[in-house]
Amino acid sequence: MEKKILEIGGARLLTQKSKVDGLKLHINLANDEITKAEVAKAKAEKDVVKLAKSIQTNKDALSEAEADLEELDQEMAQCTQAVQEIKDNVEHAKTQEENSKTKLDEVKSKLDDVSEKIRGFKKKEASRCIEYKNDTLNQFFLSWPSLRSSRSSKQKPKTTGSVSIIGAASTTNLSSSASSESPSHPYTHSHC
Repeated sequence: MEKKILEIGGARLLTQKSKVDGLKLHINLANDEITKAEVAKAKAEKDVVKLAKSIQTNKDALSEAEADLEELDQEMAQCTQAVQEIKDNVEHAKTQEENSKTKLDEVKSKLDDVSEKIRGFKKKEASRCIEYKNDTLNQFFLSWPSLRSSRSSKQKPKTTGSVSIIGAASTTNLSSSASSESPSHPYTHSHC
């Protein structure tokens, strides 16, 4: 019977059969593609969850980084202000140093002037002292022979051994009388 059927409509049946076989093949291929797509979809859904978590983590990290950045900006502003204050202090110190140098130079100049005057005064005072001593010695030596002759005529020296007692006393008396007879100088030269 099958042969008869095949003979009557064999060609059409074969065509329909090949079409059915082709459709089955397409259906199988489509099912494979659907399975692959479902697997990819499941994987993509898992990836979406992971990526959503990652996005949230990154958002949190970004918020922390922004907060840190804000703190750093504030610290940088404070550092900038501190640096400016230090610069101002340095400029002020430089100005004071220049003023101090100017004052120091003025003081040194005055000190040099005063030192020069003191040296001049010391030279004058030393020459006055020398002059005074020379005058005193000259007056003493000028009065020496007259004092000696007047003393020797009044007393005769007593000698014991080789030392003259009266001579020593008269020398002492001569020194004291010479110093008392010396004229007073206009300056007091206790330090001369």
